[in-house]
Amino acid sequence: MSSQSAPISRNDTAEVLLMLTSFSLRVQKFTRAVFYGRVAHSLFPEDVAIAEMYAYALLLMGENEQAHKVVSKVTAETANLSLLRARLSILRKEDRSEQSSHLRKYLLNH
Repeated sequence: MSSQSAPISRNDTAEVLLMLTSFSLRVQKFTRAVFYGRVAHSLFPEDVAIAEMYAYALLLMGENEQAHKVVSKVTAETANLSLLRARLSILRKEDRSEQSSHLRKYLLNH
């Protein structure tokens, strides 16, 4: 019998990192959330849920430009991304029509 365990799959790794990011946000450990989110996003840049959590952690740390960079690379449209885009648009003092567009998308997706 082999004592070696099965290797952790990509999905398991992504799920654990997403959970750690989410839990860190929940307990207001924003620096940790940014760390876990950064690691997760660098390993799984195509994962929408990870991008959402990472961008939200950056937003809470006041790193609005970095959060905007993360969100702007995601092509998916989810309610969470629409809300993040709206909040960042307001914080970045973008054009009102841009802010309204993001808020409309949020309301339609939510």
